[in-house]
Amino acid sequence: MRAFTLFAAVGALIARGEDHRKVGELLATAKPPLSCPIEARDFYPDALACLTRLAGAGYRIGIVGNQPIEAKAALHKLGLPVSFVVSSAG
Repeated sequence: MRAFTLFAAVGALIARGEDHRKVGELLATAKPPLSCPIEARDFYPDALACLTRLAGAGYRIGIVGNQPIEAKAALHKLGLPVSFVVSSAG
């Protein structure tokens, strides 16, 4: 699929007041999987130790990202020393 086709389809949906996420249905493409596997190995090697030190020093830490709603649960499951996790979908 060409990028311009995608942009035109998204633009048409928005112009009609419809949900832009219907573009996959409109273009008959497969939906991406809803799973969000996030593991400790996905972080930079020093990131988890850094978060732990910052939390131990009394900093309030949060993770915010442009991620699917499943990312929140996946990050909480890792037991990170964070006060909150927010995804764009949530």
